[in-house]
Amino acid sequence: MVDFNKLRNNRVQEKIIDPIEIFRRLPKPQGINDLYSSQSEVLRAWFERREEKDTVIKLHTGGGKTLVALLMAQSSMNENKGPVLYLTPTKQLVSQTLEKARELGISAIPYDGAYELDSDFRNSQAILVATYNALFNGLSKFGVSGRNSIETVGTIILDDAHTSFSIVRDSFTMEIKNEGTTQEVYTTLCHLFRKSFIDVGKGGTFDDVVSGNELVVLDVPYWDWNEKIPSVAESLKEISTESPFVFMWPLLRDNLKYCYALISKDSFVITPIVPFIDMFPTFIEAKRRIYMSATIADDSDIIETFGISEKAIENSLKSNSLAGVSERMILIPDLIDTDFSTEQIIKGIMEATSERKCGSVILSPSSKKAEKWASFSKVIMGNDVQEVVCDLQEGREFGPIAFINRYDGIDLPGNSCRLLVMDGLPVGTSNFELFKSSRLLGSGPLRRILAQRIEQGLGRASRGTSDYSVNILIGKDLVNWISQTDNLNCITNTTRAQINIGREVSEEVHSPQELWEVITQSYTRDQNWVAYHSERLAELTSEIEESMNYSPLATVERKALELWKKNYHENAIKKIRELAESGQEVDSHSKGWLYQLAAKIAYDWGNMESFDLMQKQAYSFNSQMTRPQNNIAYTPIPIPEEQSKMIVKQCGPYRNRKGFLSKFDETTALLTPTASPYQFEGALARLADLIGFQGERFDNNGVGPDVLWILSENRGIIFEAKSKKHKSNPLTKDQHGQLLVAGKWAKGQYPNVNFDLVSVHPSDISTEAASASDTYVLTQENLIRFITDSREIIKQVAESQLDEVSLVHFCEDLLQKSLISQDLISENYFIKFKTQQNSSNSL
Repeated sequence: MVDFNKLRNNRVQEKIIDPIEIFRRLPKPQGINDLYSSQSEVLRAWFERREEKDTVIKLHTGGGKTLVALLMAQSSMNENKGPVLYLTPTKQLVSQTLEKARELGISAIPYDGAYELDSDFRNSQAILVATYNALFNGLSKFGVSGRNSIETVGTIILDDAHTSFSIVRDSFTMEIKNEGTTQEVYTTLCHLFRKSFIDVGKGGTFDDVVSGNELVVLDVPYWDWNEKIPSVAESLKEISTESPFVFMWPLLRDNLKYCYALISKDSFVITPIVPFIDMFPTFIEAKRRIYMSATIADDSDIIETFGISEKAIENSLKSNSLAGVSERMILIPDLIDTDFSTEQIIKGIMEATSERKCGSVILSPSSKKAEKWASFSKVIMGNDVQEVVCDLQEGREFGPIAFINRYDGIDLPGNSCRLLVMDGLPVGTSNFELFKSSRLLGSGPLRRILAQRIEQGLGRASRGTSDYSVNILIGKDLVNWISQTDNLNCITNTTRAQINIGREVSEEVHSPQELWEVITQSYTRDQNWVAYHSERLAELTSEIEESMNYSPLATVERKALELWKKNYHENAIKKIRELAESGQEVDSHSKGWLYQLAAKIAYDWGNMESFDLMQKQAYSFNSQMTRPQNNIAYTPIPIPEEQSKMIVKQCGPYRNRKGFLSKFDETTALLTPTASPYQFEGALARLADLIGFQGERFDNNGVGPDVLWILSENRGIIFEAKSKKHKSNPLTKDQHGQLLVAGKWAKGQYPNVNFDLVSVHPSDISTEAASASDTYVLTQENLIRFITDSREIIKQVAESQLDEVSLVHFCEDLLQKSLISQDLISENYFIKFKTQQNSSNSL
């Protein structure tokens, strides 16, 4: 027997890097004799531009994306550009990719989650095929920035990139369910923010949502979210080490202020404004990143999710060939000039389809909408979906099957689905999508989201050039939407052409019998229909120009977040305002969305004037945005109980009281000159609560103090925080005036309370003009001393094993021996200003 492997190995094999030449030399699996012209076209173009970091390649579903991707992967390995990582959305697609590689004789191995990555992958001897989740998770074997060693990769193939966006976002999203082991945490988190919803006029809605009587998704007002991040983190500690949160928490714990907090009746969701892709150096530093995508009309999500440039989108590689485009008869019965019952006719059509041993499927946006199909079809959702899909694919089931809110991740080629009914306009599949769609309403970005969802739904059947299906669109909202030109322009040219072909066909149908007859023409492969579809598709796609393929909102959101995370707050806000105020076509809902993001950044920065202005602008452009904070009437905070009782009460939520000490340390870590004004003031207000008083921030557009402490029914402290001032600069007249105005406001709100007026200032010197002889200063040195003395009390309380009643007495004894009791704070930590005598240095 001849050892052909020996003969092959003995030859000095030249490493070919041209992907088309690689294909020519590979063994050809059954059914593949040569490349499609579309495949050859994009491979040639990619080979010429292969040194570009980001390349987007678009081929129609069924157009052979996997083959193209594998050839580019092999080319990169042959060129010694480093290891190649091939990502797919699901494990099923991992298996399909490995099978395709095996057929072609290309070396590829699966990611198995082992402690060490395979040496053949690391040595560029085999392509590593994995899901997106294998790379993007908080315990990634490829490494997470600043936490473990980083795996270097030369090329990353992102297959089916157009379906990966929600998968990648989910990697950075914690969804705390209102059920099972996380129900208590859900309740704690929701009620942590109840008051903030009352303050913005949403108290009733909040109560209805949490009680399960309302389906809307609420976003926590960001100013309250930012203030309570330490409390949120403390609440999440219990579940952060449990699956699946153990994979998300490391990515979120230091980035919570860059997230949305969303509340629905089912869950409390923490999700990033845009995914923190920068946390994965393997991805960021890859020499080549190749995005394999279907021909979707809008690429905004690729920009927003992966941070690639507009130029890469504009220069995406695609072919004018119709290779891979399936034949679809898209019918819209509601356009037929007759008054027969569409649903009853479709029921009969589905039954007849099933009798032909062909699958029929309904895509419904909600359980309520699917109820009307329940009498003659199986309604499927949740964990049962994949099992039913397999039954359809393998011919054990023909339906009718109604899938609820599943517009992607279901592949039904051939006879597994010859009839697909889309009933109603799709809605979001996640709380984030529901939140975003409710805020953007009928805006351009929402149009593009819906267009992509509709295309994904239509793509569940007919999966390649030789495949065919009948698609029926029903439901007034869907039909009305698809009938609007602006909406239709957001759909790819081939699908738009097929919809227009369907309109022409529908207009020729005048009865239920004719509707069934035209469907039968597709099923029986009537040559006149096949020829008509092919001719009209070619004509219409050549006539239709491509619309803009990304939203400027996506670019700005991504760039603004990157600047914000680097503490370039002013530049981030400028970037957002440039778009909102530019001549570009930005609708009012989108402007509201932009201004609220800018206000969020300004709030974190501590620029209260900009925050207030831009939140007002956000609300004026889009009333779905959060109502401005300063429209709310002030409600005095309650008078605290005895200090010892209040301190012990703070320990109550903690199973281990040492968590209370950690919270104290986390809070006081922000009481430094390096913290932003927002951080400093928030921490100073929270410090009051921790040491047994009541505190809050309340600077409502210049009205009220930076921070207010109520110590008892007749004692309080007003703080104006000037911690970031230079030590050599004295307190000025204007600064002292702010303190006096804040004191006057406080006296009006709390007539029975005597307030000490205190400026938190690095210097105890004031100008002569300030006339600050009757007010106090808390210097950084004295603040540190106050924190140290307070911590000693908290430490002893936290380490005590006493029961609650005994602990109160213990705490009372500690306070009597300390300097932080309400009667001693002023005389031990606050000092009087000294007047600067040299007026020339008073500026």
